Amino acid sequence: MSILLTWAGEYSASVVILFVCGAALIFVFRHIVEKVVEAEEAEFDKRNKHLELCLERRSGFEEKILIDQYEAVTTLQLKLGKISADLNRIHSGKNIEGFREDKKIVPLTEVYIELQAKRFLLKEEFSILFQKEADILFKAANTENTDEFFRLGRDFLILNEEFKKQMNHVFGIEQISWAELRTIKR
Repeated sequence: MSILLTWAGEYSASVVILFVCGAALIFVFRHIVEKVVEAEEAEFDKRNKHLELCLERRSGFEEKILIDQYEAVTTLQLKLGKISADLNRIHSGKNIEGFREDKKIVPLTEVYIELQAKRFLLKEEFSILFQKEADILFKAANTENTDEFFRLGRDFLILNEEFKKQMNHVFGIEQISWAELRTIKR
């Protein structure tokens, strides 16, 4: 207020009014700019929060898919390994109840059905690998030739090693260790 009185004594009324209007304009402009910046910050925070929520949901979805994939591949490999062990027992002269029904190999049919049902969940590498393993077991179950049976068994073991490599490649099983977890938590 004292500055206005000083200006009124030094300048004409029109100049003082011009100064006052200029000051008022600057005040209003500054206030508008602050409101715009606050609104933009609020909008940015809103977008940021939305993005974080989307990423969390996506991350949760990807985690669920990875867990489901891991469970599917380990379950299928376990089933194929059991079929292989049962074929060895049958080849050694043991009788496995419920293994064959007519000419069908019951547990192998179940594996083929599961492979088809989970084709979207399994990665292509696993689908191809499991299909090859199942085909080898099917051939081994239907061969009468002992040499052919053992050759197919070796082929199955080679694919089993390929499975281990794929597990490590896809899920990084070999890279996970307690030492790494302890350093991350600190």
